[in-house]
Amino acid sequence: MMKGSIFLAVVLITQGAVRHVPRVEAARIQTAAQVIDIDEMPTIPEANKDIKGLKEGDIQQKNENTRNTIETNQFPEYIWPDKKIPIVYGMETTALTKAAVDEARREYELRTCLSLPIRTNEENYVSIRVLGGCFSSVGMQGGLQILSIGNGCEQMSTVVHEFMHAIGVWHEQSRADRDDYIVINYDAIDPDLAYNFDNYDFSETDDRRVAYDFDSVMHYGKTAFSIDGNNSIVTRDPAFQDVIGQRSGFSAGDVTKIARMYDCPQPLRVTNHEDFETVLIGGYSHVGLNTNVKWLRHVLGESSTLGPTTKDLPAYDATHGVEGRGSFLYMDTSKGFPGQSAFIKSMRYTTNVAHQCLEFSYFLRINVGSTFKLYIYLAEIDPLDGEIIDFNSPLWSQTTSTIGGPEYWKVKRMTISAPSAYRLVFYGITGQYYDDVIAIDDISVVDKECDTGYLTIPEYSNLMSTYEPDQFYQSPVMYTGNPGYAFQLLIYPNGWQSSIDAGFPGYMSMYFRLIGGSYDDELVWPFDQQFIRLVITDQGPNPTERLNYFYNFLTDASSITLGAAWQKPAGLGSTNTAVGYRTFFFNDRFSTRSYLKNDVAYFSVQVTDMRNYNESESSSSLRNPVLRNSQESMVGEPVDWPEGKPQPLMAKEDFEYNYDEEREKEDEERDDVPPGMITVKTGLLVVVITSAIVFVVMALLTCVVAKSFRVKQKTAPAVMTDVRYGPGLSKEHHAKYSDRKDIL
Repeated sequence: MMKGSIFLAVVLITQGAVRHVPRVEAARIQTAAQVIDIDEMPTIPEANKDIKGLKEGDIQQKNENTRNTIETNQFPEYIWPDKKIPIVYGMETTALTKAAVDEARREYELRTCLSLPIRTNEENYVSIRVLGGCFSSVGMQGGLQILSIGNGCEQMSTVVHEFMHAIGVWHEQSRADRDDYIVINYDAIDPDLAYNFDNYDFSETDDRRVAYDFDSVMHYGKTAFSIDGNNSIVTRDPAFQDVIGQRSGFSAGDVTKIARMYDCPQPLRVTNHEDFETVLIGGYSHVGLNTNVKWLRHVLGESSTLGPTTKDLPAYDATHGVEGRGSFLYMDTSKGFPGQSAFIKSMRYTTNVAHQCLEFSYFLRINVGSTFKLYIYLAEIDPLDGEIIDFNSPLWSQTTSTIGGPEYWKVKRMTISAPSAYRLVFYGITGQYYDDVIAIDDISVVDKECDTGYLTIPEYSNLMSTYEPDQFYQSPVMYTGNPGYAFQLLIYPNGWQSSIDAGFPGYMSMYFRLIGGSYDDELVWPFDQQFIRLVITDQGPNPTERLNYFYNFLTDASSITLGAAWQKPAGLGSTNTAVGYRTFFFNDRFSTRSYLKNDVAYFSVQVTDMRNYNESESSSSLRNPVLRNSQESMVGEPVDWPEGKPQPLMAKEDFEYNYDEEREKEDEERDDVPPGMITVKTGLLVVVITSAIVFVVMALLTCVVAKSFRVKQKTAPAVMTDVRYGPGLSKEHHAKYSDRKDIL
């Protein structure tokens, strides 16, 4: 059986006629799919219902000092020194648990100054175990302390919750002032469990000057410890009744509490984000770039909309998605002359890790036949003054005519490999029309890889109002890498019903399925021990404050019920059974936060290979290889650069020789080499001399060929496309790709 989930049903849905949905491709509407439904993860109180002696449902505590957060001045012994919480994995820890823990480790680095490194010889550390439930101690206890992530607890948000206990944070509903915001309904609670709702006065609690946080990952849900299904926690403001108990991750209040507890200057990982809401536009500038036209900031409700270009600009931006509010950058095409160039470059950005996720929104309303071009570059800069040395090859380009199609802000996302310091450059070339519209907004670079693939569905409210419960939207085929497994997402806006039940009205369903792809004969089968995370993305403007909604599971090819879903598909285009969650998301939640912005829903999927994981590295180190710096990475046509500007050059492949000192030492110490056989050392010497001769000859030839080039060639950063984050193990490759340590 699949660990951390329970099989419910296998249903073949064949009912219902295809209904027209405006502006959504009719081909995407499907009315037949074989799906396997798995249970949601239980809440923490549900997972721990049979465990005795836990305080507040998931706290194992040696002392009686009960506070919302530990008072660092009075109890410094409970605070982890050096902002590090070393961890070890118990022998029984599953691949699913390790994947969830690694997701949490990365979140701590992205949102806080704390890290969870693998223990070396530290005296105080956390041992992650699978002990039947999810629980932790509060604060550092001294020596080894247990943190259990048992079966049913393997969600990243649950791990974040338990580690917040370990660093010294108690539950939100135990705050001294909680009765001003919530009411505990003791009639719905077993009297023997009422102690789980104790709260403590200000002599024992420290809220770190953070207002009561309904969004906190430390707040229990509305039915926690309920014996009859009624709400045990009632929010005084009904708007928060379905907000409490979120298990998406850190809220802004959670991050603030941690920062004030541990005196965090900034997170370990860097997030650069700009939404152009101020006149400074995040340091983006034209300086040093001799452009013919400009990128201009448009403020909705304030800037003129009477000009040749501005009269056709969108009525809303990508940040807020509300008509008449916000701002964005647009390229001035009002002169109507083709071939004019417009640069806009970011300030100097830095990064701490090898791979980053670049994401931005763009709006295009382009006349048919227009020769406009839009490019984005990852520019190499001088380390001292930050000036651009080389623009390198384009990361992405867009030259497609779009008038006549749906007009909405689109999201572009890609994993990149940036140097430690760099600049982003957006470069546009005008077409023949003064009313071409080219706009950009919400640019972010986050110090982690993007998820494997993503899907945006415009006018999603139309799907919710017109799709029958048995109709689903089928994503395009996506791949996990090069080479990679092919897969699709199935989105049921109104869930599904079968011949034996009416389903769950008001919920959307989400499923993952394999489909026969182009590389299937090159890959290792079955598709086993893969961590699959399905996501509805919170499209809030600040990536560090988003609360994405997700569920995850681990593929298990040995399962009698689920094994067939992970075998090799029958052929190109053939589909396997889909696996996912019938009650993935309550549709009313789309109106909260930014899950539905500009009437666009944003779905994401992450696939992580856990087949050859070991505890000394994070699961995200296990990626399939990509075509680094290859011509296939380039999109669109070469740019016609203005005279005197550096030409974008094709980058050469990076090669790294891994020198194995231990192996060479063993070879040198060997004295039993048979007669007539050369030693490894001698063989290496011959290879080195031969290689040197070949290198000299090739270098001379290269110099002759390259003599006419005056611009020094630079090595462009690696670029990975949208679907690059998961397994793609070919038969010719080793299963382990640990060229970097992702967790700091």
